Amino acid sequence: LRGYGSDAEKAAAAALATGTMFSSSERSLSQAARDGVVIYPHPLQEYASDAVRILCDLAKEDKEISLRVAAVTGLGASLLAVPSSILAKDEITMIQQELVSLSTQIAVNNEANGGASCSNAQYEYACSRVIGSALGRCLARKAEEVSSIARAGCVFDDNEDTASTISNQVFSAMIESAASPAGGGEGGDDGSKRHDVIALANACEVGGQISSEQVVSGLLSSVLQKLTTVEDTSAAQSGNEHPAVAPAKALSYVIRNGGNGPAVAFHETSSNKEASRDVIEALCTYKDKEGRNTTNRQVGMSKLVLPNEIEREGKDAAHQIDLAYQILPHILPAYGNDAPVPLATLQHIIVSVSKVMPPLSQRDNVRVSVMLPLVAAILGNSLMQQSARDDEMGASIFDQLEAMAVSVADYSLCYDWDPRARSSASSCLFLILLHYQRDKAKCIDHVISEDCISAVGQCIKGNCEEGTQRSLESLRSSLDLCAVVGSAAACRGGVSSPTADAVTRFLVELACKGETQAPFAEIPTTLVKDSTCIEPSAQHDLQLMAASSFGLMISVQNGGAFWRQRMVHNALPSILAMNASNKAAEAGPLSAMSGPPIGALVVACHVVCCTPLVVIGEQRTKELINMIARGFVEFANAYANTDTNEPNKSSSHFGGWNDLMSGLLASMLKFFSVSPDAVSADVCVSVCLC
Repeated sequence: LRGYGSDAEKAAAAALATGTMFSSSERSLSQAARDGVVIYPHPLQEYASDAVRILCDLAKEDKEISLRVAAVTGLGASLLAVPSSILAKDEITMIQQELVSLSTQIAVNNEANGGASCSNAQYEYACSRVIGSALGRCLARKAEEVSSIARAGCVFDDNEDTASTISNQVFSAMIESAASPAGGGEGGDDGSKRHDVIALANACEVGGQISSEQVVSGLLSSVLQKLTTVEDTSAAQSGNEHPAVAPAKALSYVIRNGGNGPAVAFHETSSNKEASRDVIEALCTYKDKEGRNTTNRQVGMSKLVLPNEIEREGKDAAHQIDLAYQILPHILPAYGNDAPVPLATLQHIIVSVSKVMPPLSQRDNVRVSVMLPLVAAILGNSLMQQSARDDEMGASIFDQLEAMAVSVADYSLCYDWDPRARSSASSCLFLILLHYQRDKAKCIDHVISEDCISAVGQCIKGNCEEGTQRSLESLRSSLDLCAVVGSAAACRGGVSSPTADAVTRFLVELACKGETQAPFAEIPTTLVKDSTCIEPSAQHDLQLMAASSFGLMISVQNGGAFWRQRMVHNALPSILAMNASNKAAEAGPLSAMSGPPIGALVVACHVVCCTPLVVIGEQRTKELINMIARGFVEFANAYANTDTNEPNKSSSHFGGWNDLMSGLLASMLKFFSVSPDAVSADVCVSVCLC
């Protein structure tokens, strides 16, 4: 390393080798410390000063970028192995100056420099690893957990000036940089990463719980400060992105990549717990034209509200929901996955939602729209689900969730609310029905499925009377919610299985025939019995929507091993009945047969694509091959005839040619790859000719 001369390649190799040697020495010394052995003099005493000086010199800007990358990497490994006792005072000062300089490298927005090349990105990543390690050790140096760990000390542990510089100056710069909207938080849509955020995540991983608490606290404070101080969000936005999004993105990255510490710190540190609740509260609050927070306003029958004020408040609420959904996706990792969410947090959020369900004002709607994604994330948390299975949640939470299920189902069916919030409501409903019904001998999905199917009937009746796009969308939402309830019941099994069977038959018959018996009704009722009240295109849409909802139901990745097999067993008779209508033509060529109804065809494609063929059975597989091949031939030929006006071949709001042909092609591809012997020669020839 001393005699590198002008050979940058050899110098880079020597820098990396130096870092490896120092790192190996640190591991050996740490093991010796754990064994109670103190080694004196320090084995690196002869080399530390020269190594630090030379590596700092090689990292300067006038050197080649590859050499600077190697020098920074070697310097980072060396500093973690060198105590201040074997360094001179000026060398410690040099280290402090070099670390401050490296922090400025990763705090600069790459876009301001015209975009970083691959080499520059490698250099910034090396800088972020060094800064992250230094931050982690310095932020946690006074913690009891660090002092109790037997390991070799380094300049970050035993030098007060260095620790103070890193903990104050560098840490503040990293938080400020990570919270800058100009840098885009975690990274852009192209996958580019912010190296200042990577440094903070590395600090959490290296420094453990104490470092994580300080990093999470800094980012949460930045999110809250930007949410509460930016008055005119439209003027303060940069590229239609609120300034609070950047620190929220940084927080999300730290929680997902900083080890276990950030998630624990987010929930279990009292200051962070309060700050997180303040952030959620800020997302639920917007100001009226007089500048008053809506959470403080009283709503009652005696208050007269003019139409223009109602319209304005609706726009304000919609704007606040849009803002919340910019921030929420980056906060949800703290509640979902395997995050250690306390039961008290779940109960607090459930109570907050229950108080405003159903929403009676725009203020209530904003709160529900913000809270429902949090509830869905917590209920989807694997640790929370394990607590439910072990019956550790307490009867009160189970009762609150079961009571909440009906409310979120009604909310999901309401066309007037934000579709993103309605989607979260559907997720909450699915998770409650699947994981959070305490009494295994009872089920609430039966009652909810009755309500959903009743809503389908009302939407069909409304479509007969109105025939508007809104009525079709409401019908689609009702059918999809039926599928959500049915899939949850199927995955749960046991006493919920009859509900899943009924919903399966309901959706499949509606898709195949365009009419079906409403299950659960005390008096048998046929939906769409008089199809003359529905326009042909709407009938076409109805069958496609029912088929799509069945596909949603059968494609769920959850539950045990045999629930999907049971659903297929219930669905196939209705599907194959549509195929049996062409038995008379089977003696002729495939191209001479008419295709099955489009709804039955789509349902068949879902069954084939979502189910192992061995579950379907050999004979039924052959029937499905024949059915799908006939449909493929007919619709491929119809596609070439652009002048056709037949309803089954026209475009649709809910099923285009691309979607239909994708399903047909995927099904045929599965047949050819998994069960080629079941595909007849006539089918092969007819499909290939198309």
